[in-house]
Amino acid sequence: CASVTGLDTNETMCHLADLHLGKLRSRGGGSFQVVHCPGGKAPAWFAGRRFDMLVSEILGTLTTSESMLKYLTKYARAHLDVFVDEATGERRVYAVPQRTAQHYASYAFPRADLGPTLSAVLEATLEAAAGRFLPTNDGGLGLGLHLYPRERVGPRRTFYEEDYTRWPFSHSHAHSKPEPLQLHAPPGGRTSDFLYLGLLEWDVTLWGRGDGAVGLSNSLDGYEAFGASFPDGGRNGFARAAAWGFFAMRLPQPVPRATGAPKLQIARLNGQTSAKPKITVDGVEYHEVLDDPQPQLAMAADTALPAAY
Repeated sequence: CASVTGLDTNETMCHLADLHLGKLRSRGGGSFQVVHCPGGKAPAWFAGRRFDMLVSEILGTLTTSESMLKYLTKYARAHLDVFVDEATGERRVYAVPQRTAQHYASYAFPRADLGPTLSAVLEATLEAAAGRFLPTNDGGLGLGLHLYPRERVGPRRTFYEEDYTRWPFSHSHAHSKPEPLQLHAPPGGRTSDFLYLGLLEWDVTLWGRGDGAVGLSNSLDGYEAFGASFPDGGRNGFARAAAWGFFAMRLPQPVPRATGAPKLQIARLNGQTSAKPKITVDGVEYHEVLDDPQPQLAMAADTALPAAY
C-alpha cells in the first residue's frame, strides 16, 4: 500500500489537511500522515525516514519565490532515495515538479482596449515604480491582464531553469549579456497606440516528457487557456492571476533614438541563494519589489465609471 507523508510549516493548514485526510483513511488502501515543521524544521523523530518520491507546491509569482531549490535540496538530501541507472550511471530521482523555467516576455497592449483612463493610470503607476518590480496580483496592480487583448513582441527569453530529475538537483542561467529588446508595433498599428510591459512568466513540467507531459503555465496565455480547457475555467484563471500573477516592468516607448534600441540584461540567478532576479531595462535596474497594493488601478479599470461623467 502507498504511504504518503505531508510536511507544512503552517500548523493550521496541517490540522485542516489531517481532518480531510481522515476521510481517505476510512476508505483504506494506503496510509496518510501530516507533519508540522515549525520554521521549516522537521521534528527529531522524522530523521532517517526515506521516501521514493518528493512532491512540492512551493511556487509563487516566480518559480524561485519560495526558495524551492533550497528547500527541496535540503529535504531530498535527508529523505529522498536515489536510483542509479545501471546503463548510464545517472543518479535519478522522482520528484514533482521535474523542471521549472522562468521567462521574460515583452507585451504590447492596445491603449484603445485598455481605455484612456486605465492606460494613463497604469503607465503613471509603472513610471512611479521604476526600478522596482510591480506584482500584478492582488498585492500590487490587482489587474487580470490576461483579460485584455495584447500581443507578445520580440522573443520570449528563458533565463533561469531548475531540474529535479537527477541528484543532485541543478539549475542553469542564460541571457546574462545586454540584448536589444526588439520592441515594435504589432501589424497594422503605430507604436503610440500601445502600452508596452515587460512580464516575468514561468512554465513547469510536473511529470512526463514530450506530448505526454503534464505541465503548469503561469503566463498570460496559460491563464486565458483555463477558460477554454475547464468548466468555469475563467474563474480559476482569474483566481490564479489574483494569487500569483506576474512581476511587471514598464518598457520604454519604442521610438527611434540616437542611442539605438533599448537593451535588456538579466544578471545571473542562483535559486539556492536568491529568490529575485536582477534585470536592467534601458539602464534602469529592477531587483526589489513594490509590495504595496495599487487600488487606483481597479477604479481606473471600471469603464462604467468614466463613461458616467
